[in-house]
Amino acid sequence: TFDILDDSVLGDMLESSRRSLNGPRDTLTITKLVKSAGSRLIEPKDAHRRYDHFLRLVRCLRLWGKRRCLYSNKMGYLGGINFNIL
Repeated sequence: TFDILDDSVLGDMLESSRRSLNGPRDTLTITKLVKSAGSRLIEPKDAHRRYDHFLRLVRCLRLWGKRRCLYSNKMGYLGGINFNIL
């Protein structure tokens, strides 16, 4: 299997290929962190509930930003992964 979170797979790739994996790698990393936040377990019992709450919150933040014309990387505002990190 191909694990995009494994840094060793990036070694022989072209720079453009490495950049194209940044988004999915960031998304998977954030998913893991949200599911295990505050727990010593890798995936606690309430992991899916936490992630569902996180997704709802991010969607609300994006909607808020779009309605106020503040959601756009092109215009220098926050967008995409920035809202997930926020």
